[in-house]
Amino acid sequence: MDNNSTHSTSNNEIDLLKVSNSLKNGLIKSLRIIPLTIDFIKKNIFIIVGLLIIGVVAGFYYNKKEKAYNSNIIVTPNFETVDYLYEKVALLNSHIQQNDQEFLQENKIDPSYKIYKVEVKPISDLYRFLNQGDKYFEIFNTLSENNDAKKVAEDFSTSKNFPKHLITVSAKGKIDQKVLDAIIKYINTSDYYQPVRAQVLENTKAKVIINDSIIKQIDGILNNAGSAKNNTSVYINEQSQLNDLINQKNRLVEDNHYFKISIPNLKYIIAPLDFSKNIEDYSGFKGKYHLIFPLILIGLFIVISLIRKIK
Repeated sequence: MDNNSTHSTSNNEIDLLKVSNSLKNGLIKSLRIIPLTIDFIKKNIFIIVGLLIIGVVAGFYYNKKEKAYNSNIIVTPNFETVDYLYEKVALLNSHIQQNDQEFLQENKIDPSYKIYKVEVKPISDLYRFLNQGDKYFEIFNTLSENNDAKKVAEDFSTSKNFPKHLITVSAKGKIDQKVLDAIIKYINTSDYYQPVRAQVLENTKAKVIINDSIIKQIDGILNNAGSAKNNTSVYINEQSQLNDLINQKNRLVEDNHYFKISIPNLKYIIAPLDFSKNIEDYSGFKGKYHLIFPLILIGLFIVISLIRKIK
């Protein structure tokens, strides 16, 4: 073994010894903290307990004073008005952030309810989105070829096309239904989309009437065919004209069922489907100040005590 190898081995042993000693010293120092901490608590037990009680009481009071509530509106945009919905909510939220009293009163959104935020987000419903038609399935397939399917579904360019969206109204107090109704009315105020909505509604009602008329005509033809004068049964195979009429009737019945369900929603540009009011908000630090305040007070006391010792 040459001198270089011996020297290298010796250096490695010294390095390991240094690391071992450093760890040992660090462990000893850490263990010393435990009795010092216990001694500090014993000397200051009354102050710590006092700060704990003050912090808890102050925290509960602050929780009660700063209660926040979320009220939700599930909506569905009609005739491709998703972007319009998000722009309207963004504009409303901007006026609220600016505390624009005149705007709020003009739209009958009572400022006394202390609304501090309004936001909207899609309700994840990927299966219904894909069932809307082959084109939606193909678009999703193309987008997810080189990306994670979950990320594609969560991406706003995809999720904004989901049929339902959630508007959340955050306030520092409980709000009435009239406030949510006023917000829906504001969102549905549009000089451009209102005439479009009215026309779509009239067209849909007309389609129902026409379909009902055709269904009656088909029923008449089928009744005549079924009551032949010679009382012989009529054989209907898949290729017959009568079978085509039956299939057509089924399609018209399904269309009318869909149209009749849609008509109430077509009274709106953005149709409200469901409301839920005044759900207490526990996000972030909300409702947890009785735990946070004692920690802050005791932490400040420890820091001040350490600064005094250093001086």
